[in-house]
Amino acid sequence: MLCCGINRLFNSSAPSNATVTNMISSEPNSLKKNVETTKSVLNSNSRATEPGSTTDPTLPNQIDDSMASMQRTDNLINYDIRAAEWDPTDEEKELIRTSWSEDEKFQLELGKKIYEYIFKQTPAVQSHFTFYQINGDNWAESSEFRHQALKFVQTISDAVKNIYYLKQFEQRLFDLGEKHSKYFVRGSMHMYWDTFMVAIEYALAWQVERTTGISNEQRADAMECWRHLTHYMIEHMKRGYLEGVAKSTTSLSL
Repeated sequence: MLCCGINRLFNSSAPSNATVTNMISSEPNSLKKNVETTKSVLNSNSRATEPGSTTDPTLPNQIDDSMASMQRTDNLINYDIRAAEWDPTDEEKELIRTSWSEDEKFQLELGKKIYEYIFKQTPAVQSHFTFYQINGDNWAESSEFRHQALKFVQTISDAVKNIYYLKQFEQRLFDLGEKHSKYFVRGSMHMYWDTFMVAIEYALAWQVERTTGISNEQRADAMECWRHLTHYMIEHMKRGYLEGVAKSTTSLSL
């Protein structure tokens, strides 16, 4: 079932040991973004929070135009090896760490923003989540959602903790994707990869905008780093998912 696959995808422990990957020279074309686009999103959010503003920057439909440039045009069923080989510099790693928080309240809010975006873009998926089935439109205040959101965000948190050791972390992401395939072999999970990717970027743009102690230029750079990391994570999960689907399909054909 769809709800089982999603609810179980983000529930695994991080590896204890790791080795650093080698740098690569090429950057995925789908990740080469204009920094001004990021600044536009961040500046728009900043203006929306000025005193007297009636615009709520947390609502997904208010950034649809700005986020349109982030939409992927690649075939979601293909594995983008260039994105999956991303190896950040030490400066990029530190920007990721600086713009992240382990505060539970923050992580819960981040999870809420991710699901708000997903539900806004693909309303049909709502009914597949247990927390929505039980609570309907009040899902965001439910204990079921709190549990799911923190599991989801924990995977991002673990990626941050392993930012200096991404090579070993790849296997965990692969395993998560392969596990996911067991619940979606006959479904259409591949249709949601892009939505999940952009939803995470949207939520992280909010986090970067509120990060203190960094300049506007560093904010733009940090958002670019988060785009790379998000794409990296999704590509490795996608690879595991496709491997799992292939195995299941072969098994069913025997």
